[in-house]
Amino acid sequence: MELKDTELYFAYGSNLFIKQIKKRCQSVVVEAVAYFPHFEMKFTRKSKKSGYVADMVHSPGQLVWGVIYSINKSDLLRLDRFEGIHSGAYIRRKVVTIELNGTERIAWAYFVKTKVPSRPPNEPYMRKILRGAKEHELPKYYIEFLKTIKTKKV
Repeated sequence: MELKDTELYFAYGSNLFIKQIKKRCQSVVVEAVAYFPHFEMKFTRKSKKSGYVADMVHSPGQLVWGVIYSINKSDLLRLDRFEGIHSGAYIRRKVVTIELNGTERIAWAYFVKTKVPSRPPNEPYMRKILRGAKEHELPKYYIEFLKTIKTKKV
């Protein structure tokens, strides 16, 4: 997997939350709000710390909103460790995202490697996703959708 000095990364889960992504990757710069078509966000992996965590699952006609970040190579590799690439939790692959103005951008995104049926995420994890969605001003209808996701109390 050859990387340039700076890469684009599409965040759609808890890494939408600026405080979290900046803590993990100091080089991160917000590029654009975008969506990934024909997928929807589900919670298909159980994390020891966060309960069930976000994934993008193929779903014709649906879309996942998120943000494209510019990130340097060393931070992307560091993010791989946070996302559990080496332990087999997630895989990273390139996706074609679409910005608000219709521009297509190719960016890295993380997908759960071994999926289980979607389950409710825990409340603190979902709060990070919602806070990040609001920080980046994702479309209001999508924020309203995120608010309807049932959570598990911890």
